[in-house]
Amino acid sequence: MEFCKKSTWLKGATLVLFFSFGISAEVHAKHHDADHELIEKIAHVLEYQDALKNLEAEQKLVNDIADAIDNHAQTRGLIGPRGPKGPKGEKGATGATGATGPSGATGFIGPVGDAGPTGATGVTGATGATGATGATGDTGATGATGATGIGVTGATGPSGAPTGATGATGATGATGATGDTGLAGATGATGDTGSTGATGATGVTGATGATGSTGATGAAGATGSTGATGVTGATGVTGATGATGAQGGVLGYIFSGNTVARTITDNGKVNFNIEGTSAGILRSGTDTLQVPSDGTYLIEFHARGKPASGDAFKFELRDNGTTITGSQFAADIQGLVGNLTSQVVDGFVIATLSGGHSITLVNVSGVSVALTVDGALNAAIKIIQLA
Repeated sequence: MEFCKKSTWLKGATLVLFFSFGISAEVHAKHHDADHELIEKIAHVLEYQDALKNLEAEQKLVNDIADAIDNHAQTRGLIGPRGPKGPKGEKGATGATGATGPSGATGFIGPVGDAGPTGATGVTGATGATGATGATGDTGATGATGATGIGVTGATGPSGAPTGATGATGATGATGATGDTGLAGATGATGDTGSTGATGATGVTGATGATGSTGATGAAGATGSTGATGVTGATGVTGATGATGAQGGVLGYIFSGNTVARTITDNGKVNFNIEGTSAGILRSGTDTLQVPSDGTYLIEFHARGKPASGDAFKFELRDNGTTITGSQFAADIQGLVGNLTSQVVDGFVIATLSGGHSITLVNVSGVSVALTVDGALNAAIKIIQLA
C-alpha cells in the first residue's frame, strides 16, 4: 500500500517538475545539468518499473528517488518542505496475482513405509514331465503247475438209423439179399418177448458235442522236493601273479673271529680261528667267506695289532680279489709315535655283490702287521645280506 502511494506521488511530482521547468527555464538555467540527470533517473524508473521482480528492491528505489526529488525541489525553492503525513487512505483493490515462483528444491526422501500385506498365492505351475521309467526288476520264480481241471462231458450224439424188423428164419441156406424195408405198419400189441436176435451192426458215431466250459482251477499242488545239486562248474582261469612284496628281515648272515697270534703280511689275508653263527652265507677255508646270491650286503670288520714299521696300518675288503669301493680304513693314531703296544681299526661298507663271490679281509699297510694276543678278539668280520 505504501508503495502505491509513493508511486502515485512520484508521477505527480514528475508533472510538477516538467511544468516548473517549462515556465522557469531562465531562472533555472544554471541547474540544467542537475535537472537533466534527475529526468534520466525518473525515465529509467518508469521504463523498468514493470520489469522489477523484487518488490522490496523496487520500493526502496522509488523511495530513494522520491527523497531525491523532494530535496531537489526544496533546494530550488519550487516546493516548500514536506508537510506532515496525511491520514491513511482507504485500502486499495487487491492487485493481480503475481506469476508463480519457481518450484522449491525437492525434499528429502521420506522413510520407507511398512511392508504391505502378502499377495495372494500364485496359480500352481504346470506338472513337470514324467521321469524316465526305472529298470525292469528281475523275473520272479515260476509257480508250481496247478492240477488239471475236469471238463463237463459233451452230450451223446443221436443214434444211427433204426434196425429193420427181423425176417422169418428160413431154411438154412445162403442168405439172400436183404429186401427193401417196407413201410412200418401200425404197432401191434406187444407180443411175447422173443429170443434175443443177433446184435445189429454198430451205428455211425455221432458228431462230437461242444466242449464244456473249463472247470475251476484246482488248488495249487504241494511244492515238490528240491532237486539234486547240479554238477560243480569248471574252475576258472588262475589270475595273474601279483607283484612281489618288499622282502623283510635279514636274508643271511655270518660271523668269524680270531684270538690267536698271527702275523699278516703286506697284501695278505686275515685268517680266523672262530666260526661264529651263520645262515645262508658260507665259509671257504679260514680266510674266505662266500655270498650265496646277488644282493645288497652290509660288511663290518675289526683288526688290532702292531705294524712292523711306519705309522698307522690299513686294512680293506676285497670281492674276488678286487677292492670294494669305500672299504679301506686306517688305524686312528694320526701320526703318533710308533712304539705303541697296538693299533686298532674298525671299518664297514654296504655293497652290491654277485652270488658265489668270495669276500676277504686284507692288510694293505705296506708292511706286515702282528695281531695282538691278549685273549680278546684281535680280528673279526661280519656279513649281513640286506636284500
